Amino acid sequence: MKMYIFLLGLLAFTVAEAQIKQKFTIKGDVSSVNEKLEKVYFRYRLEGKNVDDSVRVKNNQYVLTGIIDEPVMLAMSAGYVNPLVEHDYRRDYETIHITPGTIATVKHHETFASADVKGSAAQDEYMKLHSRLVNGETDFVPDYIRQHPNSPLALFLLNYFVIGPSLNPDTAEPFYNLLSEQNKNTPTGRKLRENIDATRRTAIGKMAPEIQQKNEAGQAVSLSGFKGKYVLVEFWASWCGPCRKENPALLATYQKYHSKGFDIFGISVDTDKNSWLNAVKKDGLEWVNTADLQDSDHNPAAKMYAVSGIPTSWLVDPNGKIVAKNLRGQALENKLAEIFK
Repeated sequence: MKMYIFLLGLLAFTVAEAQIKQKFTIKGDVSSVNEKLEKVYFRYRLEGKNVDDSVRVKNNQYVLTGIIDEPVMLAMSAGYVNPLVEHDYRRDYETIHITPGTIATVKHHETFASADVKGSAAQDEYMKLHSRLVNGETDFVPDYIRQHPNSPLALFLLNYFVIGPSLNPDTAEPFYNLLSEQNKNTPTGRKLRENIDATRRTAIGKMAPEIQQKNEAGQAVSLSGFKGKYVLVEFWASWCGPCRKENPALLATYQKYHSKGFDIFGISVDTDKNSWLNAVKKDGLEWVNTADLQDSDHNPAAKMYAVSGIPTSWLVDPNGKIVAKNLRGQALENKLAEIFK
């Protein structure tokens, strides 16, 4: 069975060096690992997308190669010969910080996750801070970014220990401004700039930016067409478990308040039309459903609203002003009860 890499949240890590596409090479030795390996699976970022690949292990050696356009965190996982081995991320996963042009060697010990890495300056710098981060020490992070604006860790630390899962532009922008131009011009640096701007554009109290998407019949639907109603702009996808789990409650809320002046503008970030339409039908979604069949990194509406995860929603008033964000379940019900009392 194919072994998937679970360290998805860490894969946006970037550092600041030359931005041209270059080859990387990782040479690994697993002769000391207790369980015999058949494959090594790995994932990295290229042009803003995840690239998944694997290589076979031969004579306890493996060689990973690929092309990257910015420094990244390479995530690797062990594929064992014995299919009955239960995988444990603490034992079976390893990550290496690499830059374009890196040629590194990895010597694994008793477990795949226990390894020595040589040949990567970015990894060397990360290891200097690793114990502090593992122990939950983050107070040093702001000063580190101020003192090392061109550091190969600056963007990683900024994204995960200053910004976190919910971007606050008032917190993020001062630190973004401290970054070197080299760091700002990485793909992830540019994406952060876009997200800061988009988050300000779509803050509560702002006029909602116009959106245009195509419905099931291929007809254009615009956010401005909902003027005069309270409308929930809902970003979701057929493959999103939390989205599908919430749909029954959202449907009940829609049926309760639609006649009073509430509507939903569903925007799917599915890339497969049949998957999207089947989910709409199966979940019985009665509101306007649209998709341009591009993922959230490329869907114009998702980019305009800086959608980094789903489900994500904005509640827009009859005049087109944003009055709330990410109201889910009972919180949405309470808000609508207040509005339509």
